[in-house]
Amino acid sequence: MIDMPDDLMAGEPSGRALDEAVARDVLGLTWSPVAGPVPYSRDIEAAWQVVERMLSLGWHLNLMSIHRDGSLWSAEFEAAAETTRHIYGESAPIAICRAALAALRAPGGGER
Repeated sequence: MIDMPDDLMAGEPSGRALDEAVARDVLGLTWSPVAGPVPYSRDIEAAWQVVERMLSLGWHLNLMSIHRDGSLWSAEFEAAAETTRHIYGESAPIAICRAALAALRAPGGGER
């Protein structure tokens, strides 16, 4: 097992805030305050919509499980010479969502 620092994911968005940011900043969607956003960070099928959007923008996904039990995942989107850092999450959907936001918020990332 790989040892990771305890603060590895400190400050990273999660839960509803992450889902809202993904809907707005990655997918360009708005949502009903009553219903809330789609659970992109909690459902792999919903997270795959994020992957498909990023692929359509020219990004490629590197996704891997860090721990055999699936308790830590790493995701990274890259395009040509541009690569974001590895982003970690407690599940594949969380890692995908965080990595998509990081890629698009990086300098030049949203200019596709």
